[in-house]
Amino acid sequence: MKSLVVYYSWTGNTEIVAKELANQLKADIRSLKEQKERKDAAGFMRAGFEAMTGAKSKLKDTDYDIEGYDTVFLGTPIWAWRTTPAINTFVKNTDFQNKKVYLFATNASGKAAKPFKSIAKRVKKNGGTVTGNFSIQTVFNKELELDVVKPKIKEWVTGITRK
Repeated sequence: MKSLVVYYSWTGNTEIVAKELANQLKADIRSLKEQKERKDAAGFMRAGFEAMTGAKSKLKDTDYDIEGYDTVFLGTPIWAWRTTPAINTFVKNTDFQNKKVYLFATNASGKAAKPFKSIAKRVKKNGGTVTGNFSIQTVFNKELELDVVKPKIKEWVTGITRK
């Protein structure tokens, strides 16, 4: 099984999870970068509004080709109980035909069910099957500690690789 981890991270928390997940899975990894950087309080407010409206963002140097992979892990922070514009763009433009997809998220609210359902619906529309998900709860404005999340990621990876 050849796996790819694709993620978007603004504050670095989702990146910490994505890198550890890729490490444990021995998977390739791809980071999504927006063309327009989000800065300061105005960027924070715009991020929440864009997430709430389902906006998509323009991405830098994005490779939407996942042909060489059996399994794709999609990672996103949750903003305003929604997926990020960067992930929205990636999902819209990617052919998930016959791909097994797992979702992961970081979020301060602890509520990821609605965003996971939304992404799963869009992945299915593009030919893929979402077969699992997990989320890591964060604390607003505080970076995740790898030592704390590493065992949680390991537990999830162990569970999905047994199947």
